Amino acid sequence: MKKVLITGGAGYIGLNITIELVKKDISVVIIDDMKNAREEYINQIIKTFPNHITFYTGDVCDKDFVESIINKHNIDGIVHLAAKKYVGESFKIPDEYMQNNLNSLSTVLDVITKYNIPNIMFASSVTVYGNVPTMNETGKLEPISPYAESKRLGEEMLKDWHS
Repeated sequence: MKKVLITGGAGYIGLNITIELVKKDISVVIIDDMKNAREEYINQIIKTFPNHITFYTGDVCDKDFVESIINKHNIDGIVHLAAKKYVGESFKIPDEYMQNNLNSLSTVLDVITKYNIPNIMFASSVTVYGNVPTMNETGKLEPISPYAESKRLGEEMLKDWHS
């Protein structure tokens, strides 16, 4: 059975991705620090799919922690959702947004490389395009918040890593 690691997987998007993967008979390992997640939701999904989900509470920026989980599981891919995510808050603590969002991605890219994990999905944000009436993936990136800038830099980090 294939196995996917979802960082930040106890949030709304992560839990919905988990359900879709489990429907396809894919096991899911979730890492989440639970700062923006509700314990009852993760408990319910584990109860519903006990043979398909493994959950760890922790910080994705902690490379040793992430590696300890990778060493316990044969991971086929990573969905990287773990990030600080509130635009307004990002103006108040921009350094925390940059540090958290870029360090967590750096950790994920390091373990993908070290353990030869073949697949990654990165959750960016539409906010990287700024305030424009329409957008597409070839549009100009004009982030207007520290959160959006952290996502833009994450995209650049992925491009550099890939090449």
